[in-house]
Amino acid sequence: MDYVDITAATGTAAKASAEAQKALSAYPNPTNGQGLNVRLEAAARAATVELVNSLSQRVLSTSRNLRAGTNQFQLATDRVASGLYQLVVRGANQPLLVQRVVLN
Repeated sequence: MDYVDITAATGTAAKASAEAQKALSAYPNPTNGQGLNVRLEAAARAATVELVNSLSQRVLSTSRNLRAGTNQFQLATDRVASGLYQLVVRGANQPLLVQRVVLN
């Protein structure tokens, strides 16, 4: 499985990071707990979007049918505890995109 962490910042990882940053963004970050807006550039496909805590536990998961191009949606985070999480996008036979997010 391919993995791209958009927080990487050195060497070849910096180039992959820049490409991934164009593909996935979450805002506001940090968020106030009301919701996390997600913007994702993708090919048409089914994907799973998850919030994963520092113990690698999935605390929020939703399935999305992405269309080719820009996809925007909101994740309700009002029932998720404050902390540092990873926003993870998984698609069948597609790279994994990850962005760190902070929920207040």
